[in-house]
Amino acid sequence: MADESIYGYLDTDPTEEETRQAGSDVREEWGAQVEARGGDPRDYYNRMSDDYYRRKTQERSAELGIESGRKAAGLEGDRLFEYASRLAETAEGQRKTEGQVRAERALEILTGAQRGRARSQAGFDTATALRQGSRAAQHSEAVGEEQIGAAAELAQEQAGASLEQLLIAGEQRAEDKAFAMAQLQQQRESAEEGLWGNVLGGILGAVGGIVGGIYGGPAGAAAGATGGQAIGQGAGRWVA
Repeated sequence: MADESIYGYLDTDPTEEETRQAGSDVREEWGAQVEARGGDPRDYYNRMSDDYYRRKTQERSAELGIESGRKAAGLEGDRLFEYASRLAETAEGQRKTEGQVRAERALEILTGAQRGRARSQAGFDTATALRQGSRAAQHSEAVGEEQIGAAAELAQEQAGASLEQLLIAGEQRAEDKAFAMAQLQQQRESAEEGLWGNVLGGILGAVGGIVGGIYGGPAGAAAGATGGQAIGQGAGRWVA
């Protein structure tokens, strides 16, 4: 079921006409159920209670309000509605983009590798290596998480802007809406590719610099940062 975030962007309040229609639907459905059991809806023992009527009428009127809200926004189709729902969830921070998930996973792998390398050091310098590896991993996590957090906020803003454009396009004719939909999706995917590619480049560059500095001094830090950033920017093509 789609997250309810999308309904905050739609006018789903039922009109008076829809509320009256809901009451009529409830009475008809109740009558049909009673008659199916061989009873008479007008009979005292087969009449529905006031509480049941109010509850069912509220549920039905809410359904009618949602249906009309989706129709007004051009989101009658389930596929388009699901896409809009995902945008709303991302904009509200309820859903991570694929790029964010993969960037977090890349950071986890890199910092795990740092700690693993430190543990693999043998000899009298083992304790020193462990301390250095732990500090490097902690610093990498702080740098990476900060970059991922900033990029996630930007991704939320982009999703909100895309959703707004999609809802505007929904008011157009069907063929215009389909064309606008394709353009919006392409623009969003392109923006996310660049966004998370840059984030990975920054993470890998920072981690490479830290590792290079620990094991190779200033020259190693510079080389590690350059190499890590290049790898990260290349990896961005498949993580977005």
